[in-house]
Amino acid sequence: AAAGLAGLIKGNASGDFIATVAGKTEVQTKLALSELVAEPKLTIETLPTITAEIRADIAADGKITFNAPLLFSRDGRKSDLALSGTLATGPAGLAVDARVASTLLVVEDVQILAAPFAGGSPAPSTAATPAPGRDAKPAWACISGQVALSLKKVVYAQKFEVADVGGAIRIDAGALKLDGVRAGFSDGSEFKLNGGVTFRE
Repeated sequence: AAAGLAGLIKGNASGDFIATVAGKTEVQTKLALSELVAEPKLTIETLPTITAEIRADIAADGKITFNAPLLFSRDGRKSDLALSGTLATGPAGLAVDARVASTLLVVEDVQILAAPFAGGSPAPSTAATPAPGRDAKPAWACISGQVALSLKKVVYAQKFEVADVGGAIRIDAGALKLDGVRAGFSDGSEFKLNGGVTFRE
């Protein structure tokens, strides 16, 4: 059962796991999550059925090469999302070279997955707590690299639709940058976006 996951009160989970070690470690996992029901305080919407086939090859130096195609089935439609790339650790932290691809991505199908893992509101505390201080470094401080985007069609709220989303998100030296992010609209127009977020101490 999948009810053990935070925020879920019911659901089915099944899968296979295979691992081999011969010079490098190879891990393959097939996973299916279905009939998921979240706690009503989080969402009353129907959650998608999720299937995934994940493969990861771990080299002797710790570098991970992964491929994870995901399929989300909901309300008679299917959204697909394929994650692939490499992860490597070094003195500066985690180096990422990844790609996110899709032929059809309905935002609600993926977005709804965040609800079961959001958790409830923390219990009120009777003791006074000091206000949190400013972060000394960004959340991505120990991550560098890029995530390339290749999304053929993205639909939001069944009304807003863009096509051929491309470009890359780059992380470097404390900055999060959008590099040549672009998309087209159904009327033939398109937008291009370059920019970023720089953390300042």
